[in-house]
Amino acid sequence: MIQNKVILFVALLFPISTFGQLYQKENAQKIVKDSKKVLVNEKDKTVKYFETKDDSYISVKGNENWLKGVLGLSQKHNLQYKIEEEDRQGLIHRKYQIYYNNIPVEWNYYIIHYQRGRIVSANGEYILGTDISTKPKMDELVAFNIAKNSIEAKTYHWEVVNMERPMGELVILPKDNLYVLAYKFDIWAEEPLSRQYIYVDANNGNIIQIIDRIHNANTIGNAETMYNGTVSITTDSYNGLFRVR
Repeated sequence: MIQNKVILFVALLFPISTFGQLYQKENAQKIVKDSKKVLVNEKDKTVKYFETKDDSYISVKGNENWLKGVLGLSQKHNLQYKIEEEDRQGLIHRKYQIYYNNIPVEWNYYIIHYQRGRIVSANGEYILGTDISTKPKMDELVAFNIAKNSIEAKTYHWEVVNMERPMGELVILPKDNLYVLAYKFDIWAEEPLSRQYIYVDANNGNIIQIIDRIHNANTIGNAETMYNGTVSITTDSYNGLFRVR
């Protein structure tokens, strides 16, 4: 909980104008009805943030289709509720993940902030992507062996604890404003020690991306913030903990 607060504080230090084009009043309402502020990514025209008018009442209940329209999502997209939390000011933050053909789009989330049932604002990061087939051409076991062999470890965690091997999760990976169908594996090696998310293209077997889950030095990573989406942060090790400065 403390970590989330620290990251949120860091993100709010950035001027909102550095994250896109800000529209206000009548110009904002042309983009999102009953809004007074809208922040738009000028490159792909996605809505990064909007704030509703003080005299508007947009109910949080049953408004997933309304939000889809605001975000410009296609009929193949849907929003799935993940979690909601209430802060000390009584503002409730409801988080949704964006799916494409019922497959999760990695790191694509949108958060509605509401109070007494009324939507106050919303923000998130997402990519509209491209129309692709969500039927993999490659078997999951083949993709697993590709991911495992890329590590070249002597022993793996699931072998040491006598567990089943990690299964690949079928996900949509956004790459350069495109969608790529991929298997996501959590590969945990014991010797040498490493743990990584490895994304294998579900059609041709190419390794698309590797994300380290264990770090032993200062490193740049991604953090989800409450109001500015996903931002880059640098963390370092301090007295056995990790800190953001």
